[in-house]
Amino acid sequence: MVELVVCFFSTLHEPTVRPKQSVIESMPPISFDNSFRSDHGSSEQLSPPSGFAFTPQGHLILSDDFNHRIQIYDDDRLLISFGEKGKESSQFNYPKGVAVDKHGNIYVADSWNHRIQKFNPRGNHLQTFGSYGEGKGELNEPYDIMVEDCGNILVVERYNHRLQWFSPEGKSLGWIGQRGTVLEEHLAYFYETSANLFSSPAFEFPTSIGTDSQGNYFIADSGNHRIVKFNRNWQRTLTFGKRGEEIGEFQYPLCVSIGGNDLLYISDLNNNRVQIFSPFGQFLDSLEQTPDSTPLKAPCLTAIDSLGKLHVGLTFNPRVFRFSTPPHSLESLAGDKIQSDPRNPEWPTLQGQLAEQSEESLRAAESYAKAIQLMRSETNRDRSIKTFNANLLLNLSRIVLKEHSSSKNETALLAGLEIFIQQLKYSREKIQKTYETWEEVAREFSDKEFEKQLEILEDREDPRVFNQKLFDVEKQDKILFREIRAASYKHCRLSDQLAEYISNMTASQCSEKLIRSGCDNLVERLNELGAIFPAKLAIKEANELEMIKAFSALQEDQSKWNIFLTNFLANNRIVLLFTPLLFELRTLLITLKCSAQTSTESQNISEVLTEVIGQSPTNQIIPKILLGIQETRLAHTIIDTLWRDLIDTWIAIRRENKKPSVKKLESGYFSPIPFDIEDLNIEEIINSYNTENSKLGTKSKQLIIGNSAYCTDSLPDNFAQKISQILESQSNYEAKNKELQDQLKDLHKQSRDLGQQLKLVNPQDKRTPISIHNNISAVNFQISLLKRMILTLAVNEDHNINRLITGSALLATNKEVTQEQPVRSFYENLAIYHSQEETHVDSIAKQIKNFNFRFSDLKSQLSILNLEQNIENVDHSIQLENEREEIKNDLEDLKFNLFRRSRICNKLDHLCDFLRQTNSYDRERSVFELVPAIRHSLTPMGPAIGTLAQPMGLAFDSSGNIFYADQENHHVSRISQSGICLARFGGWGNGPGRFQYPVSLQLDRKDNVYVVDMNNQRIQKFLPDGEFLLAFGDREEKGQRLGMVFSSSIDNEDNLWIADTSHHRIQVYDPNGKLINSVAPKGLKHPVGICCLENAEYLVADQSNDLIKRYDAGGNLLASLKRKETGFGDLYITTFNHTYGIFASDHWSSRILHLDSSLNIQGIYGNSGKRTGQFNRVGWMDTRNDLLAVADMCNNRIQFFDIKKTLTS
Repeated sequence: MVELVVCFFSTLHEPTVRPKQSVIESMPPISFDNSFRSDHGSSEQLSPPSGFAFTPQGHLILSDDFNHRIQIYDDDRLLISFGEKGKESSQFNYPKGVAVDKHGNIYVADSWNHRIQKFNPRGNHLQTFGSYGEGKGELNEPYDIMVEDCGNILVVERYNHRLQWFSPEGKSLGWIGQRGTVLEEHLAYFYETSANLFSSPAFEFPTSIGTDSQGNYFIADSGNHRIVKFNRNWQRTLTFGKRGEEIGEFQYPLCVSIGGNDLLYISDLNNNRVQIFSPFGQFLDSLEQTPDSTPLKAPCLTAIDSLGKLHVGLTFNPRVFRFSTPPHSLESLAGDKIQSDPRNPEWPTLQGQLAEQSEESLRAAESYAKAIQLMRSETNRDRSIKTFNANLLLNLSRIVLKEHSSSKNETALLAGLEIFIQQLKYSREKIQKTYETWEEVAREFSDKEFEKQLEILEDREDPRVFNQKLFDVEKQDKILFREIRAASYKHCRLSDQLAEYISNMTASQCSEKLIRSGCDNLVERLNELGAIFPAKLAIKEANELEMIKAFSALQEDQSKWNIFLTNFLANNRIVLLFTPLLFELRTLLITLKCSAQTSTESQNISEVLTEVIGQSPTNQIIPKILLGIQETRLAHTIIDTLWRDLIDTWIAIRRENKKPSVKKLESGYFSPIPFDIEDLNIEEIINSYNTENSKLGTKSKQLIIGNSAYCTDSLPDNFAQKISQILESQSNYEAKNKELQDQLKDLHKQSRDLGQQLKLVNPQDKRTPISIHNNISAVNFQISLLKRMILTLAVNEDHNINRLITGSALLATNKEVTQEQPVRSFYENLAIYHSQEETHVDSIAKQIKNFNFRFSDLKSQLSILNLEQNIENVDHSIQLENEREEIKNDLEDLKFNLFRRSRICNKLDHLCDFLRQTNSYDRERSVFELVPAIRHSLTPMGPAIGTLAQPMGLAFDSSGNIFYADQENHHVSRISQSGICLARFGGWGNGPGRFQYPVSLQLDRKDNVYVVDMNNQRIQKFLPDGEFLLAFGDREEKGQRLGMVFSSSIDNEDNLWIADTSHHRIQVYDPNGKLINSVAPKGLKHPVGICCLENAEYLVADQSNDLIKRYDAGGNLLASLKRKETGFGDLYITTFNHTYGIFASDHWSSRILHLDSSLNIQGIYGNSGKRTGQFNRVGWMDTRNDLLAVADMCNNRIQFFDIKKTLTS
């Protein structure tokens, strides 16, 4: 027991006398029955209990901790005792949790032996599994245990901070959870940390597990002082509690037990009480002493038997205390409380949750509406923030969406919107006020820290003198830094929740009034953000000017470092301030898109998008923000991508095509734009966004580009020469871009080298780190400036290309001029330039593919080296880490250049199509290139709407809904064709129902879902609602297990086919996961893609000279397509349509290859880009009738195309 005291009880409180804290005055009292467990006259001393369970006969099974044994009691009568200290079978080393299966067998968490032992009801040993470690099947202090109805065993591992599943045979099925604090969870969400680095759920010394009548699981996350609730599919649905002494707060909740009426009894260790909660987290009552005033000092165990008797065990007392619990239902308790506490919104909320649990949606909505009105009536700001319940509002919006009952709940929905908006404004004000305070303190800290550094550098430091002022201001700086991060996290969560609320509201067939209210809020918030950003960007720019001046003077005056560093850190704080605001902006744009895709007939949606995109000054907000955040590339890329997609959505839903506005071009318009102009024209930027994806045409002697018209009857003198000069100037842009990219690469290397130098500094050396840190700041500042210069260059180049496009098209409208030799030469040069850009795009896409593979390989090598923990591997690890960082930077630059060149290519494609129509252009489009007929694009809705989906695997179900695998977020979702979330399951992990990079999925005839779980090297099968059924592929004999797989397909008999690349074969499984065939037809090398056809035929995409092969049922080759004929890489993705044939993609080139059944090319769709009809890596495809659905992975959307219209056009 010593280890328990050290970890949990070093600050154990003496019992304090508190007033009774019951908040349900009418709740029947918990009555004390008795305490029992004596030594029976034995000289042996009993130890405090460390585990409780009950036999089918109702006898208490107890872990006798210090005595290393298990005891079974009938009241105070000891029936059986078995075990002793040791490591052999039937011996224990501090046993903890115990559990009983349906046959009465007893499972013991043999904690310090790091194993589970199984015994029959008489205590005879049956089985042992587990050993010390953190790998699969290994344990580190198992603390509690649960046997599920299916026979699987769930083990709570206290020191591995996780829950691990075992089969009845004792084989590990994986786990859920990792070590982490609540703060770390919040920071991972705020900084959008990759799940392979940190993933939820995080536990800190979990100690107990319980389940209620609905199949929900409750985990005592003791070190985080909270309870974590999961549904039956192990999706986290609730956390409640935090560290403290008030009601509803905990200090190490060690055990959770659940009564027949689903009340939770939680042993609150250091608060010396047992607290009672509803299964939805409402505090109900607390139990702190027996009737004779015996305090429940340090309660560590609770358990409830089949008669409703609560058993409580204490840390320092061997006796067991038994109480009778109230049998009343939760419904009656909630009803009573509403009568006695009518102003508290918690109780109608509880009623609503209970009604929703019983699938009484109408009654639930009525209760939620009452709670919302009570919440709205709170006028005190602090109390309104404290009582605010976002889940209540979201619950109502989800019911309304599901039941299409918005008309009945319009008042409540509007009130909820008002509450949400107010809370978001409070949140934004909190961030800004905290930032202003922090800025003042941080500048003072910078000054004092610089003074300290000067003392060190000039050898004036006196180590005997403690700098109290520096200490105090540094402490305050850290406090404010933590405060702004906490406020920022809450703001991001609130933005996410409000986005889902408004999206649900507008998708629920609600009234135009409701839609207008939601949309008005979006526009209002956009304008508010549009006022915040320019003010802070102006400060940031002023700081940069000061930094440039100081940097230039550093050689003459080293004191200028203070000015440089003070402003450098100030700008870092501004960037941190921008993070939650940019997240809010992201969710705002997603909400506008989701509202548009679910309410295509709403006039209000169309009007709002017109205001946001088509009317000044609102349409300037996003472009101006994008210009101001150029150096934060990830945030810039996200907002830029969402903005372009929203523009295309607006163009698609506009009810009336407005007459194009005639634009008169100034005489100097058709002149090359110098690449170094920084005075960017916002109107020209807006026009470029809005016309980028527009086709060109002529009407009534006017050239039409998007919504702009240009007169064609009067061209300036020497017009052809001017347009040629614009084309020639593109070589200047190319050279300057290469120069800046090379400089950026060199600066990244300098930054890595400086970081390496810092690691090698002697810890006793105080001087060297100061200069290295200063140099790192200087290099990072230059990196920031260079990124801005590169993006400014791209904006200017974009305007230059626009002039080239417009001028070339205007030139083509003059039939006489186009026949002149200089003009024909110009068009020949234009064709050459177009071809060069297409070659660049293909080359960059291949580089990105190779770099991604190398990056993954480096990550795997580093993981292996870290696990080995060998000091001799340090230098090799550093080398690999440096290479990985270099590739990471290179990938960022390559992606930027890919879309820079893709935009040029796509604009030239539109121009060339127009030139062919006017017979001005001889270069024919490839016979295979088809322009896909877009039906619509879809951004998925649902919880965590701001966490951008990366759809990979994709399939239609029998109702036309879409299942997709969200690879980077490790989930599978089911959505309607308007984007409404119908189901979502998964999450990072290797346990049942968890994923590590789900990459493809298939549906059988019953809509059961088969998911290829790539890094776990297995297949998982689910019901359509996400209930886990089974896993296979990783449990066969060693020679038959899957390697790292990607592609899957399902045949007419619901057998699943898997391309097992590393083993050079196709594995076929029946619907129960049984391996029934291993296929390796002649000529097969490295299969990367598989697609089942009719008549038991199948397609295999192979890493060979034949890109794709078609086989009959006997494995005979029927047809093949040579790799060199297509320009495509390995076809990882292949799907088949009975009418239209085969669609395939190599993922990386962002194109789709259309083949007939004989593997003849019918067409090639799409290219790289962010606009509708373009792709940023094809994740997967599926067809339904004439519809082709494409997972546009890195554009975070799904696009739908009309195959018939595409082919006929």
